[in-house]
Amino acid sequence: MKRAIKTHYRDIIAIAVMVLVATVTLLVILSNQKAALPSWIPGLGQEFYSINAEFETAQAITPGQGQATVIAGINVGKVGAAELEDGVAKVRLDINPKYKDLLHQDAEFLLRPKTGLNDMVIEVDPGTTGPPPEEGSTLPLAQGTSNVQLDQFFATLDRDTQDYLVLLLNGAGFGLEGKGRELMQGLRRFGPFAQYTARLNGLLEERRENISGGVSALSKIATELGNNDEVVADFITSSKDNLQAWADEEASLREALTELPPTLLAAQDGLSKSNQLSLVLRPTLLGLIPGAKNLKASLQALQKWRTVTPLVRDDIRPFTKEVRPVFSDLGATSRASEITTAKVRGFYVNLNRLLDLLAYNPPGDAQEGFLFWAPWLAQNTNSSITAQDAGGPVRRGISTINCNTGLQAAQIAWNGFAGIPQLFTAYRLAQLPPPTNPVDGGICPNIPPVGP
Repeated sequence: MKRAIKTHYRDIIAIAVMVLVATVTLLVILSNQKAALPSWIPGLGQEFYSINAEFETAQAITPGQGQATVIAGINVGKVGAAELEDGVAKVRLDINPKYKDLLHQDAEFLLRPKTGLNDMVIEVDPGTTGPPPEEGSTLPLAQGTSNVQLDQFFATLDRDTQDYLVLLLNGAGFGLEGKGRELMQGLRRFGPFAQYTARLNGLLEERRENISGGVSALSKIATELGNNDEVVADFITSSKDNLQAWADEEASLREALTELPPTLLAAQDGLSKSNQLSLVLRPTLLGLIPGAKNLKASLQALQKWRTVTPLVRDDIRPFTKEVRPVFSDLGATSRASEITTAKVRGFYVNLNRLLDLLAYNPPGDAQEGFLFWAPWLAQNTNSSITAQDAGGPVRRGISTINCNTGLQAAQIAWNGFAGIPQLFTAYRLAQLPPPTNPVDGGICPNIPPVGP
């Protein structure tokens, strides 16, 4: 067996593929043929809510061909089976479960052709009374109506009526011979008439319902008026008295109506001004909204001041009475300071103007402001009066020296090569005058310059 499978495995695979393709093709054909497949077939199977309906005849009913069951023109199921039971046609209807709740115990069924080829459908009037029929139940023959064929209709007529109908049809044939286009155009003109007639009938139906409601309401009103005749009589009497009072006040009403135009003009003027006030007041009121929102917290906080009432009454109030004379005297002082304050204000205004002039920097590079030259002025002033050089700050003082001291210092500092030149440097750092002729800046007359 294994050897055979190994030898012909390709043939086995081909046969399995062909069987699978044939199965899929069969299912597709059955699906397109609207066949009702059982629910256990995956993908194509369906579950139905099935009931039975009895008809006098099930002519042209062919189960398994997808003949539809419709409600209000919507396909809700299919014809599942048909059988003969006690001389009555019993047709099983397989209905989609989601439409189950639409049916009631008084549902009616009409078997009629959908096309001229007797492609039959079952139209269902779902009814209004009772719960949905139990699955598998049979609705009686009284609720099923079969299609009436034309020959059945003619068979109900007597012989004379049939002869007259034949004559009528023959006469119509001779009269309409070759006039099919005219007949078509004539029938076409009945289209708008039929539309207008349908609209008129709808309006009449609505009018009939309105009239019925009006009559019913009028009946209720009349009944209530009859039950309350005394109240109606009192109402009529009161109305008469009111109208008489209006008639007595005719002159006053005329005078009031005469004053009405000026009043309306004044009211118009006032409303215009109030509109301007509203436009101005609106921003203010909008600005008060945050304060109004916070007012609650403020009032709650003020409730705590009840505990400080003794302090205000016993301490703050007496203190206020004592300082009142002082504030009265401060009033006179304040009036005197008012004049001084104006003058002081003028001083500060002028001072501010002076500072503005000092800080002003003219545009461009041709001229600079005072603040630009102020550092230069400070630098030059510092350079002019400083008492500091490279050796540090100069100690200020007065040095007194005579001619003899100057000559001795010069001789010690410049006695040939045995002198002390550092002494001469200290002599000059002390800024002492040299012992030379006064013409040369010295202090000794007729003495030539000494030293280098």
